[in-house]
Amino acid sequence: MCTPLIAECEERVASFLARRPDFAIEPIPIDAEALQPYVHGSAQLGARGCLRTWTHAHECDSHFAAKMRRRAGP
Repeated sequence: MCTPLIAECEERVASFLARRPDFAIEPIPIDAEALQPYVHGSAQLGARGCLRTWTHAHECDSHFAAKMRRRAGP
């Protein structure tokens, strides 16, 4: 998502996960040191649950990304 608004990022993902218990946040495996500043922990989504960039803090536009995966069925 290319918006800095929490309501359109973390809250939207948290709402989806509340409606769809068959999905879960999958921690983003960021091992490259250069990407560490973009890893974003969230009270709603958990540590390492998403990436976030801010125009005022990073050399790019504000963006948000969360990785979700459908859980295996029974």
